Amino acid sequence: MSYTYTGDPTTSPKDEVRFLSGDVDMQNPELTDAEVIYCICQVYGSMANAPAMGNYLPAAYAADNIASKYARMSDKSVGDLHISYSNRFQQFQQMAQRLRARATNAIIPPWAGGELYSQKAVNTHDKNVVGTAVVVDGMDYVAPDKRLIGPGDDPSSGP
Repeated sequence: MSYTYTGDPTTSPKDEVRFLSGDVDMQNPELTDAEVIYCICQVYGSMANAPAMGNYLPAAYAADNIASKYARMSDKSVGDLHISYSNRFQQFQQMAQRLRARATNAIIPPWAGGELYSQKAVNTHDKNVVGTAVVVDGMDYVAPDKRLIGPGDDPSSGP
């Protein structure tokens, strides 16, 4: 069983996955190097495609694998001693959920919305840009006052 961890999650994707999933205790490893690499390859296809940082989804896979290990174990009590594997299962399961949420947030760039006025003006006159289906100019339109229009007056000619 091969287990390596440098203590610096920025050195490799494997170390970052170990760090994010909490598998950093060299005396009590949860996953082997091959298992961590498998989690990375499940997401990126190969280690060569894995980014240097931001490996939240492979870490979630690793946390799921650790949780499944504890799901198979039962809680034990002998006298005053109580070992609760179900708590560890729940902790790793919740960690996997948090890591998935971080993975989702990492791929969605923050956006406050809006458009620059200069870009809006360019897009308005560009025939290659698909415009919106409805344009509301409620403040620009002035309706003629029908009370001031006589029977022969043309409302489009103005006063």
